Amino acid sequence: MIDDERGLVSVEIFRKMFFTFFKGEKFAFLIFDMLLPLIIVFYDEVNDIVVEECEPNDARFKPTVRIELLTKFIDFFNYYPVKMNKIKYKNDSNFM
Repeated sequence: MIDDERGLVSVEIFRKMFFTFFKGEKFAFLIFDMLLPLIIVFYDEVNDIVVEECEPNDARFKPTVRIELLTKFIDFFNYYPVKMNKIKYKNDSNFM
């Protein structure tokens, strides 16, 4: 499903994977709609190039999810401290 060389997956397949994992979650649709613009690139299958941004109506480019951008987004939340009354870290447990 994922093109290993480019790290690309179609938006339709990503949607299926996302909602399979997050089925039953109350805000899954909202999160998906907010996440998609951050991880999408446009792929030109004829010239075999990836374009970060293009005109919305340009039919030459197919909207595609770039796995590299998704992993960067996930890593940002795994390592970035979140402030809620005090600084907390995601993996702040001493339990092993």
